[in-house]
Amino acid sequence: MSYCGLSMNSDATTASTEFSPQVRRVKLEKQSEIRIHVTQISPLKLRILHGQVEIFGSELPRNVWLTFPPLQQFAVFTWYGATLEIDGVTETDNTSVECAQLSTSTKTSGYVLNKRLCFFTGAFIIPY
Repeated sequence: MSYCGLSMNSDATTASTEFSPQVRRVKLEKQSEIRIHVTQISPLKLRILHGQVEIFGSELPRNVWLTFPPLQQFAVFTWYGATLEIDGVTETDNTSVECAQLSTSTKTSGYVLNKRLCFFTGAFIIPY
């Protein structure tokens, strides 16, 4: 199955205990993300072991190896914490607690609450 260059492989032989030396585990804390840039040379495989994660708002399945093509850039975000396995070499990968999802959701929530308050009270509140 493929989605925007992403392919899923649920083959049991791929998910066996045989690991390449490049496989590593990454633990994401609550409301954090890991930003990954796949190398030019080879694809990268990623698997979610525990927790729920999303890429651009789409939730990823657990215990399925996902293959990302070379030069792909993406961020894996979690609301509640997660553990991932990454198989392959990345050009860059860094974990961040300051995420775009959090600032966007906070601003959107504030905006919606502000509009509702103005509607019900008839008052005008200056946006932040």
